[in-house]
Amino acid sequence: LTFPLIFFSFAILRNGRLLLADDMGLGKTIQAICIAAYYQKEWPLLVVTPSSVRFTWAE
Repeated sequence: LTFPLIFFSFAILRNGRLLLADDMGLGKTIQAICIAAYYQKEWPLLVVTPSSVRFTWAE
């Protein structure tokens, strides 16, 4: 649980502007959703993702 908290703190420090490029299986999706939710009032939001997961993000 420590790593997600460190990431979230770092992301807030950077005003949500960061590149999330962790290895597969480390929870990038949930981290991105948490940061997106935190900054929801400041949307629109740009999500750059491989085409293989674009429909998952669209939902």
